[in-house]
Amino acid sequence: MDEAEGGAVDAVAAREDAAGAVVFDLLDPVEVIPIGARTPEEPRTRRVAELLRADPADQRTLAELADAVATSPRTLARGFLAETGITFGQWRTQLRLAASLPLLAASGLPVARIAARAGYSTASAYVAAFHREVGVSPARYFTC
Repeated sequence: MDEAEGGAVDAVAAREDAAGAVVFDLLDPVEVIPIGARTPEEPRTRRVAELLRADPADQRTLAELADAVATSPRTLARGFLAETGITFGQWRTQLRLAASLPLLAASGLPVARIAARAGYSTASAYVAAFHREVGVSPARYFTC
């Protein structure tokens, strides 16, 4: 490559860099909140967390789960709040959304099927929870 060709290549690269910078400046940043549910350490609370991790679609109530681990619903609720910093309901939502991510990433699966596997009764309930918790729709999560 002679000097003239090298200069032309450099000029094209410089224009591409400038164009990329302009496009980047025009994009609206979207704050995406990470998804995840910390596992509690207290044995009964941890057992409930393990049960729900094994089956995020488990529809048992807090009271039913408390019965399953021989504790009261109030003790279980306080345990989740104390150990995770969020309520049981928030924790369960985070768990279900985290469980949906591999299915969402696999694309091709209908949102209704992903929602059901994650424990939501309808696709719209799943999309609403996802958007409320994460700040973007499930369709936009991997494109942000």
